[in-house]
Parts: sequence; C-alpha cells; structure tokens
Amino acid sequence: MAQRRMFSPAIVGSDAFLDMPTSTRELYFQLGMYSDDDGFINPRKIIRMVGASDDDIKILIGKRFIIPFEDGVVVIKHWKINNLLQKDRYHPTVYREHFLAIKTKENGAYTESVNKLLPQVRLGKVRLGKVIKEGEEKKYSPTPEEFFDKGEKGKDLQFKVLKWLTDKGVKEVIALQELNKFNAYWNEPSKSGTKVRWQGEKFFDIQRRLHTWFSNVDKFSGFKGREDKPSKFSFH
Repeated sequence: MAQRRMFSPAIVGSDAFLDMPTSTRELYFQLGMYSDDDGFINPRKIIRMVGASDDDIKILIGKRFIIPFEDGVVVIKHWKINNLLQKDRYHPTVYREHFLAIKTKENGAYTESVNKLLPQVRLGKVRLGKVIKEGEEKKYSPTPEEFFDKGEKGKDLQFKVLKWLTDKGVKEVIALQELNKFNAYWNEPSKSGTKVRWQGEKFFDIQRRLHTWFSNVDKFSGFKGREDKPSKFSFH
C-alpha cells in the first residue's frame, strides 16, 4: 500500500508559498504526491497533467521549493519536513547519483552539496587533498578516514568510485549495491566494539582495496565478462 504523503503547514502556509500563483502551488502539491520516497521526480508528466507551465517550474526553483538537476529531474527541498515515512515501506529513490549530490541540513531541508549537478563534478586540476600543478605527477590516495567519512569529503570520494564503475558499463543500482557492501564489510565492528575491520589492518590502502574488490569479476556480477574487467581504479 502506498504511503500517505503529507505537507507541513510551516511550508505550504508560509508567505513565500502563498504568494505564488495558484497554478504553481497546485504543481507543488502534485509533485509532492507523485514523487518517490526520497522526494525525487521528473516533473514533465505532472506539468502536463495539471496544465501547469514552464513558468510554474521556474517559480518553484527560484523560490527554492524544488532543487533542479541538469537532466530535468527535481527534488522537493522540504521533503523530509513534509513527510515522515515508515521505514518498512520506504523504497530508496532510483535517482541514486542525484541523491548523492545533495545533503540534508539540520532542519531537515535538502540542499546542494559540492556536486550539485552531476556533469559538473570536480574533475579538474584541483583535487581532494592537494592542488595539482602543471607538470606535477598526479598522485593522490585518500586515507580510509577520509573515504569512509560520512560528510562531504567521503561523499565526494565515493561518488568518484560510482562514476568510474558506471563509466565501465556497470548498472548504477548494482554499482551502488556493491559499494555499500564494500563499506559495510570494512566498517563492521570488532567483537570488542572498539574498532572496525579496516582499523585492524596493519596497512590499509583504500585505492588498492577498491581495485581488489571491484576487479573480482566472479564475485561482482555487475561486469559483463572478463573482457570488461576494469582498469585499475585511481582517484587522480
């Protein structure tokens, strides 16, 4: 059974919301009704369904009621304020790369992370951990503390792994599942509960561990075959 969708009076009763045209407000309500359990939706069908216009979408974006992505998908900024979904009925969004490109503020609202729009991921000369100068050898390997960090730095590093996998032809959902397995395995607490698995290793090179994990074709069914075995993963 579908979960009931709600709207917070603090959001839909605000002056900013009530000052918008009726058609814009109706579009917002319908986006909220038809979005997935993380608040993501491609709005084109909904726009046609309610007879809204592109101006209505532009107003919602300009007023910061929705956050847009370059491929047309949007996410409802105050989704978590509007809705409290039951965990046993929650279905993660299929827009996983988009989900990784946002973060949740303390008040529950979504906001853009450093990777707001996927085509603009920081892949230039400024890298995490150091600045690459012209003619300088590009070397960077994050520490496990950086990679497994739950903040923006860890999210950025893990996004690079997902992009590498999808560029190799791995389906996004499979790549995400396998990365989650990698994280869960190396962060499993010890029996004493004082350490996690990677902390018990004398040496732990995150780049080498990633390559070993994902290059094992027999265990990782996301690759089509041995001819598609990935080249060595690199953060630079």
